[in-house]
Amino acid sequence: MFTTITAARVLFLSGLTMLVMSLLIMASCRCVPSKGLLGAIRRASWFTRLFSRHCILWGIFVAVLVVHVVFALGFLGIPW
Repeated sequence: MFTTITAARVLFLSGLTMLVMSLLIMASCRCVPSKGLLGAIRRASWFTRLFSRHCILWGIFVAVLVVHVVFALGFLGIPW
């Protein structure tokens, strides 16, 4: 099952999804300064919606990470 083209696609798409989730998690972090240009972004309505979903993004990230690791181990095997 893990050596099919579908497994390679799942592996690629889960990696891409993890990259996007990583960027969204970093963007919605509480560490964004509240002054200057980043402060203006932090006060924007789209940012507050993104900020309110920060914990949901972590859940999605962890689920996709598990899928990615399972398919990577199945596709490539254990490297040691």
